[in-house]
Amino acid sequence: MPFTIPDERANQQAIETTTHLQHAETRPLAERLKALQERYQSMGTPNPDFDETAFLDEMWAPTDA
Repeated sequence: MPFTIPDERANQQAIETTTHLQHAETRPLAERLKALQERYQSMGTPNPDFDETAFLDEMWAPTDA
């Protein structure tokens, strides 16, 4: 049983949205994420000596104006 909305404009928008979702990306998630993973790996390895706490403390420290 199809779902119909009394307002024709809203009904058309609902049909278009449903159609769009039905034709959404169908490739496997792993395949869709491959480009993102390659970009992440191209950034290199993290700095093991980086102290995030000290960095954030310095960033949020009050400044003497």
